[in-house]
Amino acid sequence: MPTFQFKKEDIFLVTGPAEVKINSGNVTVVGAEFNKGGAFSVPRGKKLPVEALNSGEIQFKSTGTGKIEKLAKRTIPPMWDILAEKIYRERLKKILILGEVDTGKSFFTTYISNKLINHKTTVGILDCDVGQSDVGPPGTLGLAICKKKFLFLSNQPADDIYFIGSLSPGLHLTLFLTGIDKLTTEAAAKTGFLIIDTTGWVHGDGGRQVKHSKIDITDPDLIILLQRRDELEHLVLTVPPKKVFRLEVSKTASSTSQHDRKLLREMVSIKYFKGARKFILPLNKIKTERSYFKSGTEVNIRNKKVVYAEKLRAWEGTLAFVNTPLSVNEIAELSKNYGNIKQFISGYEKYLTVALLDKNRKTLGLGSIEKIDFKSGKLSFYSPLPEKIIRKVSIIQFGSNRTDFSGKEMGFISPGAI
Repeated sequence: MPTFQFKKEDIFLVTGPAEVKINSGNVTVVGAEFNKGGAFSVPRGKKLPVEALNSGEIQFKSTGTGKIEKLAKRTIPPMWDILAEKIYRERLKKILILGEVDTGKSFFTTYISNKLINHKTTVGILDCDVGQSDVGPPGTLGLAICKKKFLFLSNQPADDIYFIGSLSPGLHLTLFLTGIDKLTTEAAAKTGFLIIDTTGWVHGDGGRQVKHSKIDITDPDLIILLQRRDELEHLVLTVPPKKVFRLEVSKTASSTSQHDRKLLREMVSIKYFKGARKFILPLNKIKTERSYFKSGTEVNIRNKKVVYAEKLRAWEGTLAFVNTPLSVNEIAELSKNYGNIKQFISGYEKYLTVALLDKNRKTLGLGSIEKIDFKSGKLSFYSPLPEKIIRKVSIIQFGSNRTDFSGKEMGFISPGAI
């Protein structure tokens, strides 16, 4: 394998797929320090800057189209190092990162986390980007507890997740904010520092509401603005100036198209559902949340289109699973005895993403529904969880995403449809 000599402050950019070993000297990669004998890999489609702390030698191996090139100057702003030391020195334990889409929040989170981990401390990372999640599968908030250096946030396993069930918080704001509060509280008890990586939704009524609520809920010790000019200033107008730190977006931050975002999101989902198997649970053994289904009392409606129905509570009416849509006249007639009719096409629950919880409401993982079989009284679904974990499932939370059994996106249903 080819080797490259380096001296102090040399900068190399490694493009994957590639493997790098440090034969001598010391380097830092995204804030993580590697000494003699250390090694790391860069996957296809990824790039990492390698910074020399002193003289030494790198051993490089390409496993395809990977390459290594020397850069003329450092790509990571020196202010990042100053900020990392400030956070550690002043014990700023809760850090909230704000930035638009494609401002490098995940890379920045990785860098700051590694700089803190170099001090032998534990860092929690709360990934709030439900659409482009790095920690946990899409449609969830993910919490990673990090004690060792890492190079890619997407490789960090989730120590806990909170199911939102949507790729955007827009129609699930209460769940989204509840999840942030829950995981922030959990992380505070387990970590020395917590970095909260947020979505790029920062403008408009929803963006402003979500970000102001996040600030209130998390009560951060420091808010970091990653901005190109002043596009985030409206979010911190009432925050004490000493709690705000402004950074210019790196010139190397690149934009990602909606198409590529979908592909990247599906890659994470496909990775999660890899090896998923079919499981069947009796409907009478499980409870449901975030769904009208199994929250009322079963009723027998004499209409050949209705395969199952439940009378809901108070003024909520009746949920009816139908094999074909009810006509306006049929709905009007049924409403006389059953109140408002909420009809759901039986079979459209296929591919609906659900969270699987134990009796104590701990999220065990996700699944994708195959079928609700009312005749047999059973629910079939696919999940990558082992059977011994599935045996603990007591509660099923319904989402809005539809994901097939391999992890590919299949659209969504409106919240409250089932």
